[in-house]
Order: sequence, then structure tokens, then C-alpha cells
Amino acid sequence: MNLVRFRWILQWVILGLFVIGSSEAAFRHVFRTSAQDGFAKRNRQLASAQKYDPNYKGQFQLDTSSITFSDGILSGILQKQVPGNMEEILFPFTISFLKDGSTRFQLDEKRRLEGNVDYDGAKIRKDRFDVAQYHDLGSRIHIDTEHPEVTTHNKKLLKVDYGNNQQFSMVLHFQPFMIEFLRDGNVEVVLNQRQLLNMEHYRPRSERSQKDESLGMWEEKFDNILDSKPRGPESLGLDISFIGYKHVYGVPEHTSSLSLKETNNSETGYTDPYRLYNVDIFEYEVDSPMSQYGAIPFMQAHKVNSDVGIFWSNAAATWIDIEKDASSTSTHWYSESGKMDVFIYLGPTALDVYEAYSGLTGRTQLPPLFSIGYHQCRWNYFSEEDVQTVDNTFNEVDMPYDAIWLDIDYTSGRRYFTWDEATFPHPQETLKKLDSNGRKMVVILDPHIKNDPNYFVSKDLLENDFTVKDSSGVDNYNAECWPGDSIWVDFFNMEGQQWWGDLYSYDRFKGSDKNLFIWNDMNEPSVFKGPETSMHRDAIHHGGWEHRDVHNIYGHECINSTYKGLIKRDHGELRPFILTRSFFAGTNTLAASWIGDTLSTWEHFRGSLATVLTNGVAGMPFSGADVAGFFGNPDPELFVRWYELGIFYPFFRAHAHIDTKRREPWLYGEPYTSMVRNLLGIRYRLLPTWYTTFRTTHMTGLPILRPQFLVHPADELGFDIDDQFYLGDSGLLVKPVLEPGVSETAVYIADDETYYDFYDFDEMKGKGKHVVPASLGRIPILLRGGNILITRERIRRASELTINDPYTLYIAVSGKTGSASGELYMDDGTSFEYEKGAYISRKFTFNDGVLDVFDTHPHPQSGVRYAESMKHLKVERIKLIGDNHQKIKIHKHGMSGVKSWDVKVNTDGVVQKPNLYLV
Repeated sequence: MNLVRFRWILQWVILGLFVIGSSEAAFRHVFRTSAQDGFAKRNRQLASAQKYDPNYKGQFQLDTSSITFSDGILSGILQKQVPGNMEEILFPFTISFLKDGSTRFQLDEKRRLEGNVDYDGAKIRKDRFDVAQYHDLGSRIHIDTEHPEVTTHNKKLLKVDYGNNQQFSMVLHFQPFMIEFLRDGNVEVVLNQRQLLNMEHYRPRSERSQKDESLGMWEEKFDNILDSKPRGPESLGLDISFIGYKHVYGVPEHTSSLSLKETNNSETGYTDPYRLYNVDIFEYEVDSPMSQYGAIPFMQAHKVNSDVGIFWSNAAATWIDIEKDASSTSTHWYSESGKMDVFIYLGPTALDVYEAYSGLTGRTQLPPLFSIGYHQCRWNYFSEEDVQTVDNTFNEVDMPYDAIWLDIDYTSGRRYFTWDEATFPHPQETLKKLDSNGRKMVVILDPHIKNDPNYFVSKDLLENDFTVKDSSGVDNYNAECWPGDSIWVDFFNMEGQQWWGDLYSYDRFKGSDKNLFIWNDMNEPSVFKGPETSMHRDAIHHGGWEHRDVHNIYGHECINSTYKGLIKRDHGELRPFILTRSFFAGTNTLAASWIGDTLSTWEHFRGSLATVLTNGVAGMPFSGADVAGFFGNPDPELFVRWYELGIFYPFFRAHAHIDTKRREPWLYGEPYTSMVRNLLGIRYRLLPTWYTTFRTTHMTGLPILRPQFLVHPADELGFDIDDQFYLGDSGLLVKPVLEPGVSETAVYIADDETYYDFYDFDEMKGKGKHVVPASLGRIPILLRGGNILITRERIRRASELTINDPYTLYIAVSGKTGSASGELYMDDGTSFEYEKGAYISRKFTFNDGVLDVFDTHPHPQSGVRYAESMKHLKVERIKLIGDNHQKIKIHKHGMSGVKSWDVKVNTDGVVQKPNLYLV
């Protein structure tokens, strides 16, 4: 080991001892509780006052004379009541009715809106940060000027009916101020039912009191680090109630259960709220509301056959309290800064909610095909020889994989966009060798930059003044990270974004090539000795925004800059692939994510599933966990079980810490090597199903992995199940083994349909739990009757090499109707040509011995050229499951009519060579 590498490993060890120690308590002292976060404490005190004071009336009173309604927008003014303050403190608000059936509630302080504030010369903005404006969401927000109509207006309330069929209603109650949202006459969501609406108003620093100081309004210390708060108190909060809903989901990223727990009850949940504040929280607690790496302020509520949701559009530190009674859920949201901007979705179905929400924040990218395959990573593959040995061994042991990853030590002294010339002298040759097998490389590039005047990236960054500033707004923000003394790219400077993106060009990132893709890590941002391992909240970004305003969106802007750079690098011809650790609403349009630095323990293994499911529900579905855990050395049983689950993570990557033993998938020896080989084979056989599912998610916003409550929305017993799931619309029900020493497990079936074992097609039927075999290496998978599963049975070295291979249809007939259906989507897997119609879309239906094949391309003429290039694609095999026909008829529907022919079914229920071409 060379001296430089030893120094960095030693630094990591010292940091680990300082930050994480060996106990849960050591963790907690690094990160704030709500009682240690001034604005959270103030808002929680407000909630306590409401709960225990029967005379509590709230802080805001509606000026009824200010109410106007025009062109789909209701406007008014609230006046804040502050004891002992005779000043008029006004807060204009709007309620906008949108064409997708959602509504939007916005509130801000009049004085701040007008810029009538003074911050003693500080180089900061006078207005509040507006996520929607910065994100340019305005282009996706369309006011409905046709359907909304005021149907009631009296001394007590105003009612607006809206929606295409006026199925929705908004009732504004004047005193006390409260907003109800109804669907078909039933109250579904209520804003300010508990009168917890809060927006801290502007006040000059000269007016601060001793009480202000004790509540952390003007400055605050945590872990002996000062936060200066030049704008004073500016938090905002609101209670949001879901009427008749006992289950709420979302607000990742946490290691909690899928159905979120109460936060004021230590017996049924937690005593601290769920927190949204992106932090580098390696070796994190499991079953905790503590912050993790990503933050999406979206919550969905579900009851029998009904879904609603809300999006709290705020990028600052946010806490969410949850309280439940016998039938409903009350939540309390509060953020440190920013405007109040809340979107309300009334469903009625989950699909309606997801379509509207993702229509606002953006649909999940359709990623390149290779990225859905298996990724091999560790910290670190230290040389080109190491990479080549791993690559060759995959071939020798007959295991597929799509990308090998390089962590920080491929660079020259942690200088990103460089290569260590001693260990990676010929990166392009390595990339070409990988490309010969259809494989890719992914390298890490973090937003902290080594502060070195002789390093071209650092020199450029400083000369162009694209750095984040400290609280002075003048000096660069300097702190410690992997390279040592570091500076950070300010992605809120649009010129800085372009500069960062241009670094990915082939002439600047020397040694890169078209099969090199990007991993942006540490982008919370992570700062080694910073408060809560992150950036000081009073650091200043371009435009005068404090870091507190934009913290949760910093990582997103990093990814946005990288995405634009990769698009430019390849002239818009190739789909980028980026992995991010930090994310916000909308990051799904740009990148995949993983859930950070897990431990190789059964506890972390179990916790990973609910986290990945929750990420999907909230709009970050291309997600996964480090297979076999990042820290530690798993025993063979945990190693194999994690691969069993890993093949069903949407993002499937093995990764490990530098101090772990090498654990490439063959190193545990037999019988474990064969087990993992078989599991990888399942992932690659199912790639057509995975890719079709990604396409569905891209078009609709639905999660890739579907929890029980989404697939069976009327089955209350499944609403809190988070240890099994369905893969998209495929009908595959997966029940991973999450405990040691197990050879069988119970899978829950929510309906009276027939289910078939994935391995031997044994039937099971009947609502309830069924015990299924679960020997090591065999993850329980059931195929629900009524579905046609589409696979490619030939396992190639990489996914790219399968694009010309034939398909197999598994027709699992319904035990009730004898019918089945399934869909297939395919395109070139690399380009954006699918946006122009260059793809193949087919639907298969089976009923009473007849297989119909339909072209479901909405504009088939636009796909003719691509379809012609794929005329060789065919179905080579059909397997009937639960059906005893000895002969079936195939109808192939196309633009020129219907072609029909008969094929024989052998005694095993198989049709060999059915002569079925897809084009």
C-alpha cells in the first residue's frame, strides 16, 4: 500500500472513531433531535399549546373582505395575531385549482414579498426561497379556468367545486381559518384543522428578546458550532389531516416501516418526528425517523379503494409529526425557511395521485438497459489489472454483469476528473476491453473539490468564482472532505452548473469514453467536520440564498448539472446513467439512488426493503441497497439471502467498504457460488419484464416495486405489509427471506386468484398465508394467475448482448377465468430515439386456447424503421401454466390485418418454436 493511500485510510478510520463510535448513542449526538433544532422546538411547542389549551385559537385571522376568485385562483389575506404587537402583519395566500385535479395552497409574508426588510447589510436574499420557481415547475402547473366554480359564499364559508366533473370541492372556513378538500361530498384532507398554521414574521434584530435567544431565533449552537441566522426566525408550519385514513406512506428517506408510525407515542412509534434533512449518516440506525441521505416531502394516504396525497414544496430542513386516532391521521409539517407551497391530490386512485404528482415533479427516467443489470463495486478496485482480473473472472465463472465501478482511489490524490497514472495509466484501453463484452464502467465524482492551485479543476473553479461562500458571502466555504482541504461547487449558479457539466466532456475528462458513466456521491453535501456532517446552514449560495434555504435540493442540482453535462458530452444521442446518494423530488428524472452505507447485518438487510419500497412510493423508484451490506463481512447465509433480495432491487449493485474482505460473488465458494450464479440468472432472464416495468413507471409515475396496498387496494390486511411486494404489473409476487436459519416462509395472498410457484409451477389458492419452500438460494416467487410473464432465457455476459435474443412466454392462466394477459416494451436501450416512436410495444392475451398478439404502439408508423430493424425478433417458446389445451391458435394483429395459425402443445404444456415473430 502506498503512503498516500495509507494516509487516506487512516483519515477514514479516525473520522469513523470520532463520528460513529460503536453505539447507537454515539450516533445520536452527531445529529439533532427536534428538541435541539430551534425552529422545530418552537413549532412543537405550538402543537403542545393547541393540544392542552382548550381556548387555543391559532395565530391567523382571515380578512373576509380580501377574498377574490378569478380564473381558477382564490386569493385572500391572513392577518397574524401577535400578543403585545399592534403592527399589522399580513400574509397573502392563494388557492389554485389545477387542470390535473390537484390544488395548490401558497402563503407568504407581505413584507418579505415586497422586500421591505433589512438584514444589517448581510449578503443574503430578502425573499423566501421558492422551490417551484427555482425548479421551473411553473411550466408544469396549469390553472383550470374552466371548471372551478364558487357554489356557496356566506358569512361562514366559501365553497368551490372543481374537477372535470366537479367531483371535488374546496371549503374555506373563515373563523377559524381552515380549508377542507372533499371528493364526491366526503371530506378527505383538511388544512389547519388543529390551527397550527405558522409563519414566523420578519422582525428587526434589535427587537430580539431573551426568550428569542433561548428558542434559537437569532443564533444557535449545535455540537459547539455556531449558526448565525442573519434573517432571524422564519420557520413555517401547517397541520394536514387525512380524514378516514389510518395509513400514510412516503417522506423518504428513513429506515422506518412502509406504513409510517406515530411520532408522539413510544409504544406504537417514535417520540421524535420524521426528519427531512439530507445527511451523511453511515452505519445508520434501523427503525428510526432520523434523517438519511435523501428528502422527498411527499406523503400518500390510503384507505379501502381510496388514495390522496400532498407535496410540501420546500427544500429546507423539515420535520413531520404524525398522530393517529381510530380512523384518521393528523400530520404536522414544519420547515426552517422558505415559502409555504402545498399541493393537494385527491385521487381517487393511487394512479391518479402518482400521475398528478409526477406530472409536477417529473416522471422517472427510462434508463439505459445496462443500468437495470447487475453492477459490481467496492471501495476500491485499485488498478487496471484489478479491474481486468475481476472482469475476466466473471466470464470464467459464467456470471453476467453490466458495469464495474471505481471508488475514490482511481483518481490522483482524490482530484476528481483525473486518473492515478501509476494504477490507471491507460483508462481508455480498459474501457475498450470492457466494451468488447458489452460492459460499462462507472466512476465516482463528488462535488467537493481539492483546494489545490495546481489542480486544473480547483484553479478553474476559483478563477470563475463558482464556489459556495461562507457566512460572509465573500470568502470561499472551506472544509474537510476526502481530498483534505476542500471547496464546494455552487450549483445554484447557472454558469457554475454549465462549467461542472462541461468537465464531463471527453477533452476535459481525459481517458473517458462513451461507456463511462457517473456516480455523484457525498452530495448531501457531506462535510467531515461540519454540523451534522454537512455544510453550515449560514453558508451563502449564488443569488444570496443561505444554505438552510436550499439544503435538501443541493444534491439534486449537482445531479442536474451532471445530467446536462453527459447529454452535451454525447450530443444528446445517449441516455445518461448517474447514481446519486442525495435526492429530492424530481431527482428520479435524472438518476438512480441507493440507500447509503448499510451494515452487513440482518437488521440492516431487513430494513433495506421498506426503505426501497418507500422511496418508490414517494417518486424515487430506481433505488437499491448495497448488496451484502457496505460495512462488515457477512456470513455465507446473509451473503446469499442479500443477493436473493438484491435481484429484485430496481437498482442492483454489490458494494463494500475498503476494510471488508473481498467478496466478489464467487469468493464464498460452493455451494454459494452456484446459488448466486442462479440468482443472477433470474435477474437477467427477467430483464424484458424489468424494462417493460420501467417504461410503465416512466409513463405513469407508478412505483416499480408495488407494495400490497397498491396491488390490492381493498384488502386492509395488506395495508401495512412491507416484507413482500409485486414487480410492476408482471404478476410476480416476491417474498424475500429476511431472517436467518429459515428453510420455509409464509407468503400472504390477498385474493382468491390462483398463484403458481415460479420454479415448479405448483398451484396455491386461497386468501391468507401460505407456507412455501425457501431453502438458501431460493427466494420465494409466485406468479399470479391471469398474467403472461415474458423472459429471455439465454444468459449472456451483459444485457447489451441480449437485444437480439428470442423471448419465452409463460402464460399463467387465471383460476377464475382461464385467461391471461401481459405486455412487452422494447427499444434500443441506449438512445432517446424512443421519444420519436422508435420502439416496439406488444400486448399478449390468452383466452380459451387462443393467443392474441396486438401492436399497442399508439403511432406505429413512427416506429416502422426501428421495427424493420428488429424483424428477426421472435418468441421461441410458450409455456402454459394451469391450462391443459393440447393445441392453441395464435392471432397476430398488425397494420395489414390478422394472421392466424395453430401450434401444438406438448405434454409438458410447452410450445416449441411457435413461429411467432414480433414484427
